[in-house]
Amino acid sequence: MLSRRLAALDVGTNNVQFIIADVAADGSVTPVFESAEITRLGEGSLEDHTLKKDPMARTVLAVSEAANKATELGAEWAGAVATSAARDAKNGRAFMIMAQAVGAPLSIITGDEEADLAFLSVTASPPAGAAKQIVMLDIGGGSTELAIGSAQTPEHRVSLNIGAVRLTEKHVQRHPLSKEMLAELRGDARLAFSRAPVAAGEFSLVGVAGTITTLASVQQKLASHDPQKVHGSALDLADLEQLTDDLAKMTLDARKALPGMEAKRADVIVAGAAIALEAMIHLGADQLFVSNRGVHWGLLHKKIAGS
Repeated sequence: MLSRRLAALDVGTNNVQFIIADVAADGSVTPVFESAEITRLGEGSLEDHTLKKDPMARTVLAVSEAANKATELGAEWAGAVATSAARDAKNGRAFMIMAQAVGAPLSIITGDEEADLAFLSVTASPPAGAAKQIVMLDIGGGSTELAIGSAQTPEHRVSLNIGAVRLTEKHVQRHPLSKEMLAELRGDARLAFSRAPVAAGEFSLVGVAGTITTLASVQQKLASHDPQKVHGSALDLADLEQLTDDLAKMTLDARKALPGMEAKRADVIVAGAAIALEAMIHLGADQLFVSNRGVHWGLLHKKIAGS
């Protein structure tokens, strides 16, 4: 017997992730509707910290569609949050009010709160075979979160000011990337992770959200990008290094045509791969578990735990 139906929304720098799920009396979660739409809210805003008109319009439309779906399917809100692009922007509050006006109870969260939610999304349902200690990696468009712990609340967390969109806008002038561009991407990521914690003892590294699932889809040569099919799989360090180099050498059209590639992510995927690669090197991890969870799933589990 179902106890409730919940909706959760994560408005990131690059995409809008939404889920409606049925929650049973025992706390088990069954998705009934999921969507992930790339609206690139942070496009052109990462330097002057001002959200632009067109990206805001695209994103508010996606938020409105999610709110309408929640109403249509009779879901109550577990939560709706905006992350890096909105929290860094001078007009982030204006965007939040626009989103609230179309039916989503949107709030802007800190980097630490973002890390906590993404970590909870993993530890509430860890990958099969994972160690007790989890290191969660969440590569977003504007920021990257790292959290470490053995329970559902991390013992260490950090939100780094690097992301797939942010580093692309900073370093990538053309496709294919030059060796110098790729070196700059990796150098920025390496510098950021030098300030991040590392895990003591045995751990499993778990990457969440679109960059990681897309890289796994491409590595597996899936017919089309499908986060569900890669959830629970793993990427090896050597394979990821080769994949990063291969992607950097491709034209944008060639990258878009790859099996498993999400076309709207093709321009920023090299930066995302560089961040993932440098994270693994920093942590000393040979393997990265792949998860299609993330902040929106964390909102569900937080609501369930607080009920």
